[in-house]
Amino acid sequence: MFFEALALHQRAVQEKDLKQFNQVRALYGKLLELQPGHVPAMNNLAWLLLRQFDAPTEALGVVEQLRIAVSADRMTPDLLDTVIESYARSGRRAEAFDLAAKSVGKFPNSGILLLQYGAALLEEAGDDPGRRASARKYLERARAEGIPPNRQSDLTALLARLNPSQSEK
Repeated sequence: MFFEALALHQRAVQEKDLKQFNQVRALYGKLLELQPGHVPAMNNLAWLLLRQFDAPTEALGVVEQLRIAVSADRMTPDLLDTVIESYARSGRRAEAFDLAAKSVGKFPNSGILLLQYGAALLEEAGDDPGRRASARKYLERARAEGIPPNRQSDLTALLARLNPSQSEK
């Protein structure tokens, strides 16, 4: 069932098909009813809720289940990315910042976690030039380390917030 949901999820992303996204959501939900601790399904469902349904509160509920299933010190960068994103979008910015900082310490070459930490730093920076420079450093490191293609637009948008001319790169 998980691989069926995963294949449909990938097709829905490619085709940008809301009906398929709803089917994927239902499949992940059904799978989690049958196997409540299925970590990949929780991760994918939370990400789907964040990105396709703009439902951060619902995603946060899934992430809290994920945090019960896997402690933060045992999470992979992909899982940490989902948790951090969920916290940030749910208004739990301090927790997102703290987890992003710890995660970059544990996985210093993870482009996706460097992206999350750079985003968290930028949120905290305000007009402070030093903090903005630090955010830029981490975002540039994320670019150098590599991030998934589906997150390139996130990186571009963050760099544009630092300097509008960066969005052209």
